[in-house]
Amino acid sequence: MGGQMLCKKCGAEVNDSMKFCQQCGGNVSESVESPGVVAHSLLVTSQPNLSNSPSRKMSFSESVKYCLSNYVNFKGRASRSEYWFFVLFSWLIAACLTTISTNLYSITMLGLLLPQLAAATRRLHDGGRSAWHFLWIFVPFGAIALLVWFCSEGEAKTNQFG
Repeated sequence: MGGQMLCKKCGAEVNDSMKFCQQCGGNVSESVESPGVVAHSLLVTSQPNLSNSPSRKMSFSESVKYCLSNYVNFKGRASRSEYWFFVLFSWLIAACLTTISTNLYSITMLGLLLPQLAAATRRLHDGGRSAWHFLWIFVPFGAIALLVWFCSEGEAKTNQFG
């Protein structure tokens, strides 16, 4: 197979030896030859080290599944969609459970604490910041800095965190 090889979903260059696109994290399979360009179709699958590649957009369900299954993964990166969809999920659960039972709410929020910290750590990594920056939450107006970092776009290039 000669010529340039591109990921069909994001357009990033891929080669024959790659199983996953490093830009979007999709599974590269079933190459199709076209004039001068080899395009690959992508299957939607979950990949264990997805957060180690540069950020990619996730759907609500992908984000929730990924964050809950990687609740102790403090390495790698998290895209804005991954982080904010998981925050939205946590808020929806909190709103529903407060109407049902205070005890159930407390237990669930305690259970979601570790996945939330892991997602926040990965989100900071996406911007090239260490997880120690999360300690700004204890400084007056530090939460504003964290909010800005969580909302800002991550680094497009690979950084020290993945």
